[in-house]
Amino acid sequence: MISALVVVAVLGSTPAQDLDDRLYRGEWEQVLGGLRKQMAGAEAAKDAAAQARTAVLLARAQVTSNAYHLRDETLADQVSARAMDLAEKSTDPALIADASMARGRLLYFRAFQDHQWSASQDLFARAQKLYAQVKDPRGEADAWFYLGLVEQQQDRLDAGDERFRKGLALLLPVKDGVLVSFFHRHLAASAEERGQLDPAEKGFVESLQLRLDGKACVLSPFAQITLADFYAKANRSKEKIPRLLDEAVTTATRCGSNRAAVEAHLRLARATQDPLQRRTHAEQALALAKRFDDPELVKEASSLF
Repeated sequence: MISALVVVAVLGSTPAQDLDDRLYRGEWEQVLGGLRKQMAGAEAAKDAAAQARTAVLLARAQVTSNAYHLRDETLADQVSARAMDLAEKSTDPALIADASMARGRLLYFRAFQDHQWSASQDLFARAQKLYAQVKDPRGEADAWFYLGLVEQQQDRLDAGDERFRKGLALLLPVKDGVLVSFFHRHLAASAEERGQLDPAEKGFVESLQLRLDGKACVLSPFAQITLADFYAKANRSKEKIPRLLDEAVTTATRCGSNRAAVEAHLRLARATQDPLQRRTHAEQALALAKRFDDPELVKEASSLF
């Protein structure tokens, strides 16, 4: 008996995926500058539809920059709020979903300070329903991922994993290995938390490889740092840790992934027994933390002197 072969059609990329791909390659100024120019043109032409579309993409880009490149909470708050307003006025469910995700991601990162997880959760849940309505599997998968993150950050691992798996299932017809890498990374984190070290290591390694394959040089340093941290805590492959952190520093610096560069320099500073190297890494971490404009990272780097 010949088993049936299920052929899955690969869906084309969306404007959101194209934007993410460019940002994750470190094209910060080109993307943000181009979108601001587009917005100026749409405003000059009084084209409400173009303004809404551009505002949503600009919000996505600015929130991503705020998380990885240059932290500017005020600007990210302004552009994501405006995108939400223009999307609502457009009544386009796809735009409303994208705007909800951008705004939700900003509030999610903010929740690490204010612990208001429900604010982002409500936006992600709304986006998930809208993406399902407009049949956008990539968008819906992204929404499920962030819904899983909200659960994971509150130590509800089973609920988080359930949402991660729902998102992963939606990505079968979507060619986006970088997005898949987020799911592997956080399912691995759940496994590590449960003491399941072999599946945790496998997931962290797969996440890193997907980011390297996708040339996501903004994200791959975080995967290298996470894998190095895992090896240190699990007492495994410790000889790989210096190379992982050195590569993270080099790649993050090249691609403007300033937060990752700070994190890698901090770990290298703490790990070295050489006072000169410790000071060099601490100085680099402090300079990059100031550039990224994160007071907590500045404080952490300053404590190394």
